[in-house]
Amino acid sequence: MGVRKVNLSELKGSLNKRGRGRYEDPELKQLLTEMLEDGEPLVYDELYTVTAKTTTKQVDNEQAKWRNRAVSVFESIEASEGHKLSITWTDAHEMVISLAH
Repeated sequence: MGVRKVNLSELKGSLNKRGRGRYEDPELKQLLTEMLEDGEPLVYDELYTVTAKTTTKQVDNEQAKWRNRAVSVFESIEASEGHKLSITWTDAHEMVISLAH
């Protein structure tokens, strides 16, 4: 069959949408919007529980997951264009979100 140009209206109803929608957290979105205005960093805690049996790999995976969620919520804010987030972690596994400079 190869490659061909199509009119998307002809394919309407037959397109398969895979994947998940954007992560949503209204409270985080509100706080990130305020951070864009005042520049004050946020601390997001209680994201995941670390026990004696938690491996470093599990912690890394959880941190990556929550980092991606915060970035996804930030990108959903219209005023975020041109800004980037800086995300760091405390020893207590709290995510610190600030604007990158």
